[in-house]
Amino acid sequence: MRFFFSLLIFISFSFSSKQIEIENYTVKYTGYHPLHKWSGTSSAVESDLLCEKNLKECDITFSIPWFSFNSKNDNRDSNMLNYVNAFEFPNIYMEFKKVNINTLPEEKSLSAVLNINGVKNKLLIPINYTLKDFQFTAKSIFQISLDDFNIKRPSLLFVPISNNIDIEVNLSGSLD
Repeated sequence: MRFFFSLLIFISFSFSSKQIEIENYTVKYTGYHPLHKWSGTSSAVESDLLCEKNLKECDITFSIPWFSFNSKNDNRDSNMLNYVNAFEFPNIYMEFKKVNINTLPEEKSLSAVLNINGVKNKLLIPINYTLKDFQFTAKSIFQISLDDFNIKRPSLLFVPISNNIDIEVNLSGSLD
């Protein structure tokens, strides 16, 4: 019986489920065409964090609805939703596996799986992360290729937009 209780205590301390409380966040994309560039932003980031071994192995998932992006041009936003197939795949997902939250400030990049348009691609994401007293900030700037996610490029005056889209992420919050 003592062994059983010891095992229960060990399990309860070894496996913990935590949530990321994001207080401020923006995700911004910037697209390019020879005649102009444009950006769309979202602050509708949802997150889930599952940790084991005292934050040494965390699986982190971020989800962003396509419909939450705003480029301040309703026609462009509507067109974007069609091209990224947002009606069939309404969310963007980014998953990080086995992240050590305790050593994350020392990391310069993280391996992630980005799921857009139902297509999953592994990416190495540069990160600038700080954690102090369970308060964190995370910043990242990276590029994705529309071709890598089977997204057809729209054209303006018969000239397609650039294949590369810049992504900028800024998050801050706390670990509960």
